[in-house]
Amino acid sequence: MDNEQLLQQIGGMFGQVNQQMGELAGQMGQLSRRMDAMETQLNKRLDGIDERLDGIDERLDRVEIRLDSVEGRLDQVEETLTRVAVTQENVVLPALKQLAEGHEELTRQIGVVSTQVERNTETIELHTVQIAGLQEKVKALA
Repeated sequence: MDNEQLLQQIGGMFGQVNQQMGELAGQMGQLSRRMDAMETQLNKRLDGIDERLDGIDERLDRVEIRLDSVEGRLDQVEETLTRVAVTQENVVLPALKQLAEGHEELTRQIGVVSTQVERNTETIELHTVQIAGLQEKVKALA
């Protein structure tokens, strides 16, 4: 094998490494965009929950004023508080479940990317060893 062929082989290996690095960068970009989208969606949902909770807090304040001024309406106030608690359960628990599911999916995707990174790292290390060997051969031929 002459120097020209060795250089072509080395160039081909660098091309493969560059291609794999480009693919990895693309995958990382996709993962980043997915994470940004999930974060945006989560923030929107959390903002909605905050607004609802603010509304609930306002209602509870009004209920407290009524309790202080009118003892005879205690049963009515208890019903209102029960409704509020059910509303909180119906809003917060589904959002938390969705968040947990999104977290599981994100964790799965990170595992997939991690596996790909490990494979690419091993390939790069192998190519690095091969290139070092080829460089030694080129030096020996020089």
